[in-house]
Amino acid sequence: MAPEVVESEPYGFGADVYSFGILLWEMVALRTPFCGYDANKHYEQVVLAAQRPTLVRSWPLALRTLLPQCWATSAADRLDILAVCQSLQSQLQDAELNSGGGEEELHISTRSRYLSSRQAVLEEDQQQKIFDSN
Repeated sequence: MAPEVVESEPYGFGADVYSFGILLWEMVALRTPFCGYDANKHYEQVVLAAQRPTLVRSWPLALRTLLPQCWATSAADRLDILAVCQSLQSQLQDAELNSGGGEEELHISTRSRYLSSRQAVLEEDQQQKIFDSN
């Protein structure tokens, strides 16, 4: 939920872009952002401290650039949904061109990248749990 929605402030399409960015991260990471946060911790960490989900280095640079532009604290600083769609279309076209082996090879390559990024996220989670317990 976008910070302005949590704060019961007026909001517009920027709140939808924020939510889309969080959902996109969730689909790529294959996990739930801010899992285990109660309402107070979410408010303190996400709304007040502007904490956002972790970006994995193995993800494409364009995606790692796009997501924070969706999550900007101020709705005015977020991309509009058309720019988000254009960026995603461009990323898909680049992936198709770079795969060279057609749609099936693109699917296998993409799945492989996501599985390795999933492993990286799990490793980061484990490190965070160790850090939090100390």
